[in-house]
Amino acid sequence: NTAVFSLVQAALFRPLVPLAPEQIVSVHTATRGAERSFRRFSYVEFERIAAERDLFTGVSALTVARVGFGTAPGESPQRILSHLVSANYFDLLGIQPAIGRFFTAEEGAPGSGHAVLVASHGFWQRHGGGADFVGRTVWVNGLPCTVIGVTPPEFGGLSALMAPDFWLPLGYYGQIGSTASRTRGHRDLRRSDNHTLLLTARLAAGLDLATASAR
Repeated sequence: NTAVFSLVQAALFRPLVPLAPEQIVSVHTATRGAERSFRRFSYVEFERIAAERDLFTGVSALTVARVGFGTAPGESPQRILSHLVSANYFDLLGIQPAIGRFFTAEEGAPGSGHAVLVASHGFWQRHGGGADFVGRTVWVNGLPCTVIGVTPPEFGGLSALMAPDFWLPLGYYGQIGSTASRTRGHRDLRRSDNHTLLLTARLAAGLDLATASAR
């Protein structure tokens, strides 16, 4: 396989990414010579690509999950779209929390199991918009989870078609899984055949897309 890079037009990213949106690229895998043979990445592949420091100043990972959300134990849950992301996701894009904080490296580590979430600004407002929402215990798939932060109003993720209500750390993948993985039965993020991650990267300074693609 070879890595293929596509630069999303800066005009599309500019309202979402305040920090040098022209450096943001999506990363894909493709079988050599195949026109339509794309797949997602495993966590092991994510780590390997993130180590290419001459290509990228940072690489973040994301997977999508539909979860049940409730504000009290035992209540009938709402079906919610969430994103599980690596700890550097918001920092890579230059996003600062409106309230609270984002994820730590420990919370993003595979298998860490920290039950924390970051709410979108719209989701926070739909639940009262109070400062006390941060620190509140909510229920995700029937399990208690602590709200640690809220995103700024202008940020709802990188795709309007997949804007989540909240984000969870990748370290919580074992409790949630993914609706996008081709191996949905796997809850172990470190399995080499668990291809569930979408990657977003920031090109190294002075590096153009053609050079990155050739690499």
